[in-house]
Amino acid sequence: MDGGGRLSPQEAYAGVLMGATACDGHFADDEVNSLVIALARMKLYERMSDKQFGQMLDKLHGVIKKKGVEFLIEGCVEQLPKGLEKTVFANACDIVLADGVVEDDEKAFIESLRKKLQIESGTAKVIAEIMVVKNKGENDGPHRLGLFIAIGVSILFIVLHFLRGQSEDFGLTIAYLIVEVTLVSIVIWQACDPFADAAQWVGQKLHLPGSVRGATLDAVASSMPELFSGIFFVLLALRAAYGGTPEALVEAGAEGYGSTIATCAGSAVYNMILIPAFCALAIGLTRKERPTIDVEDEVISRDGIWFVSCEMLLILFLFQNTMHWWMGLILLGLYFVYIYQLYRDAKLFRLKKAAIKLYLEEHGTEVEVGRVLDALDEQGISVSRGVVTLAKEEIQKEISREELEQEEIPDDAGVLFGYFAIPLTGLTTTLILAVTTLISAAACYFLVEATIETAEALAVPAFFVAVIVAAAASSVPDTLLAIGAAKRGDDSGAVSNAFGSNIFDICVCLSIPLLVNSYLTGWQPVALLQDGKPIAGLVGLRILLVVLTIITLLVMWHNRQLTVKKALFLCGLYGVFIAYAVLGSLGILF
Repeated sequence: MDGGGRLSPQEAYAGVLMGATACDGHFADDEVNSLVIALARMKLYERMSDKQFGQMLDKLHGVIKKKGVEFLIEGCVEQLPKGLEKTVFANACDIVLADGVVEDDEKAFIESLRKKLQIESGTAKVIAEIMVVKNKGENDGPHRLGLFIAIGVSILFIVLHFLRGQSEDFGLTIAYLIVEVTLVSIVIWQACDPFADAAQWVGQKLHLPGSVRGATLDAVASSMPELFSGIFFVLLALRAAYGGTPEALVEAGAEGYGSTIATCAGSAVYNMILIPAFCALAIGLTRKERPTIDVEDEVISRDGIWFVSCEMLLILFLFQNTMHWWMGLILLGLYFVYIYQLYRDAKLFRLKKAAIKLYLEEHGTEVEVGRVLDALDEQGISVSRGVVTLAKEEIQKEISREELEQEEIPDDAGVLFGYFAIPLTGLTTTLILAVTTLISAAACYFLVEATIETAEALAVPAFFVAVIVAAAASSVPDTLLAIGAAKRGDDSGAVSNAFGSNIFDICVCLSIPLLVNSYLTGWQPVALLQDGKPIAGLVGLRILLVVLTIITLLVMWHNRQLTVKKALFLCGLYGVFIAYAVLGSLGILF
């Protein structure tokens, strides 16, 4: 090509990927890394030495500099080995998606490449969607902004800690506690990140369906802070009353568990309102071609209804004025029923799709969807048109989303803002899960102490501080996971993550501290009364949980979309919740 020479098959394949790397006018590090990794894995290059490999890339880069990307692609398509059209197109899509941002130039390149390779638009769409799924679990590289913020917060914490030792100034104390909570949030975030990678590795090694893995391992990864915070609220309250009368111990446990309720309920409100709102704002400002969060019906009809059901049961328990250990067992049992339904739905979906594929293999993929539906209906199998269409696409294109998703097992876990990576094996995964759990537990201990100290400094019940400070600090992992999912195009996953975490918070994060408290107080019930009246703030919290849940679900149900305007409305709704906590702490509201 350059100088009249023809390209070899290796050069032709690599040239297409080099074009994908340079189509937006520059070579991003993530895209170059994806190119090298894609080529190194292919048998086409296994006999090529490092020197030859480097010379090939230099040659292709020279063609781009002299003639341009379009000229290189034209020559590469002519010499590309037959049968590799879909493979090279998939690799090109993967490279374009590697940096997490798809520019207009890159979109135009992908469409032009599709036409040159003579790939049908439907096939190309399926391939592109699979590459989006593939990139879901990949490390986004070092989080430089997060590192700079962590360094700044750490320096500020040290300075304030030193100054606080020199003065008892009220403003200085509050500033110190705010910075301490911020630092704890960063530690929790960094502990939960590698835990989530390790949990995903375990789930995929065990071949758990994605929905079940999300409701169990992923939920644990994002909700560990709420669980540990709830346990420590109870333990620290009981420790303070240790050595006193049994009645004082029971009363202290009830006060600690009240803060646990506040943390989990506040986290539920935060997850339900602010996480979808933050996702919609992030997408509205960065994804100009589709600036909305599109919510699937199933997310609201299944996860949303499950959350509302768990919430209603919790409110019913809270209106009893006492909580018994058996209520915790009921909530845990409800959670296992939820997991069973997810597992059954995933298994049923696979069986239905297998039946569809069997019918299509016998009668051909050109058969009308209506005939497939009628035939399966006669067998007592009820499926939707969408599932039939999906099965037809997979057979026609010889592509299976499930197979590719299952193959994408994370190779490593990113630590310290992604600057380091630990290879995942059975041993390292176990160590990561153990160490990050201990770090998260330690961070939550300091979070609880900071919450109690803040309440004492402000002379307000710990309940009101926990419902804002502890709840928001413990929800950092959920927020980052959801925004990351939305940026990868998984809109429904971003919203369902919030619902799934809330179900875990209510059913597990409230149950285990309740059982711990009951065991340590001789299985005495937890009184939700103080001086014969409900714990300060609890009545208002019951009402707000119902009202805010209904309003938020209605906002999501409208057009099944979250826009920037809706996101701002949801932020205002959370402002109402904050106002309740502030006014309640002042004794103005019940």
